[in-house]
Amino acid sequence: MKKSIVAACLAALAATIPLRAEIIEQVLVKVNGEIITKTEFESRQVAVGGQDLEVRAFPQADLGGEIADDE
Repeated sequence: MKKSIVAACLAALAATIPLRAEIIEQVLVKVNGEIITKTEFESRQVAVGGQDLEVRAFPQADLGGEIADDE
């Protein structure tokens, strides 16, 4: 009888403790055995986006002096 009371108390205690799960990292895709996470994908987007902004900010740098020849 004491065992059943202890078991009932433990079951009641376990029911009152909220179970909590936390997402640490989201897996977006697995390519050729390599896992790409959301954080890794976003950091790559930022890196590529920064390169794109440099090209738009200084478009004459890609023309190789063609702007000076037009004048």
